[in-house]
Amino acid sequence: MILIDGNCNAPEKLVLRATKPGTNIIMVQDHAIAVVNCLSIDATETATGVGGVVARQHTVIDYDTIIFGLLPGGTHVSLTEYSIASCLRSAWITGDAAYHARATYFSKLNLGCQINPPEQRAFSYFVDATAFSIIAAQGATFTGAATGVACNSVHSLIKFPSQPFPGSYPGNC
Repeated sequence: MILIDGNCNAPEKLVLRATKPGTNIIMVQDHAIAVVNCLSIDATETATGVGGVVARQHTVIDYDTIIFGLLPGGTHVSLTEYSIASCLRSAWITGDAAYHARATYFSKLNLGCQINPPEQRAFSYFVDATAFSIIAAQGATFTGAATGVACNSVHSLIKFPSQPFPGSYPGNC
C-alpha cells in the first residue's frame, strides 16, 4: 500500500508534471493499493498521451482533492484489468485531455464525487467504459462545462449521475 498525500489546504502547491510523451504520472499495478490526496497532476504541452492516475491488474485506488491539469491526448484517470478507483469527495479539472476517466477490461470507477471544471474544458470523451467495465457516477455532481462527447460505453455499464456528464449527447451510452 502507498499513500501520496500533498497539501490539502493548497493542492496546487504540489505538482506532479510529466515532461515525456506516453508516460504515466502515478502508476499502480499488480494487486497494490494507493491513496492519492491533495495534489496537482499535469503535463507539458509536448508531453502527449500521458496518463495521470493509472491502474492495472487488480489494484485499488482512492483519490481526493486532486487538480487534473493539461494532459494533451492523455487521460486523467485510467483503469484496466480488474482495477477499481474511487473519487472520494472532490476533483478539479483545469486542463484538457482526451479522456477524463476510462475503465477497461473488467474495471470499475466509482465517480461519486464533486467534479469542478472551473471553465470549459475539451475532451474526446468525458467518460469511457469498455470491455465489461462499470463507471458508477450516481453520486457525482459537476460544475462547469466541457466540449466533446459526454460518454462512451461498449459492452459495459455507465450508471448516470442525477445531472448529465459534461459534454455533448448523444454519446454511445
